[in-house]
Amino acid sequence: MNSNELENEIALINNATMPHAVAFLYQEPFLYQKDYAEITGSIPAAWFLSWFCPLCPPYEEMALSNDDICQSLCFTKTQWAKVRHLLMKQNILNYRTEKKQTFFSLNDDNVEWLLRHRKRDEKEDIINIFFPVILGVNRLHCASLIDLGVSLNAVILLAYLIDTLPAKPLNERETISTPILIQNDCITADTYLTQRQISVALNELNHISVVETIKNQEDKQKYTTINFNQLGAITETYIKKLPTGGNNDENAP
Repeated sequence: MNSNELENEIALINNATMPHAVAFLYQEPFLYQKDYAEITGSIPAAWFLSWFCPLCPPYEEMALSNDDICQSLCFTKTQWAKVRHLLMKQNILNYRTEKKQTFFSLNDDNVEWLLRHRKRDEKEDIINIFFPVILGVNRLHCASLIDLGVSLNAVILLAYLIDTLPAKPLNERETISTPILIQNDCITADTYLTQRQISVALNELNHISVVETIKNQEDKQKYTTINFNQLGAITETYIKKLPTGGNNDENAP
């Protein structure tokens, strides 16, 4: 995505001439790359880098406001401030202000070096070294769940669980998914979530009835199902809260 595409994305979200809910439907999934979590030690920092690295051309900078970034990534201002501070401390992110604009850039050489020299699990599949694991996250699910108070970790975990399901046409999808085996090692390998973070995130999703987790008495394994009806109800509630965009006249068609 180039700078023009970013402007279009922000325009869709902030100043769309179509309903904001429809704008979400035109956006591609957010692509989360856990390699960035490995080099920063932070999932929120990886969330930002997954968005910004493909966006900003190498050795160039982009003018972005803090509001743009928070809006695009579903960050609070406090979360973004912590991420920005961490990345600057790690010599990954640079920024400067000029004429009331803030310009952000990456230390590309350092990012490349960190990616090449990051610690790897001895069990890591050799394929993943050359072809990084990238997880697609539904932007509407993300915005709806975070608006409800769900953590970013839970959003990423849900995206991982959905990704494990076989692809089906919309008219063939079940209301309740088939049981998904919870394999902490696999989840960690693809998301950087720790076992404790996985447990907390599962509790969050269970609490809002988006998933139901049970322990199988026969094999003593933990399984979860996804309630797509409940997920749909949550996104519908969020959509109804969005402004319609377009003409500021409330009586306009």
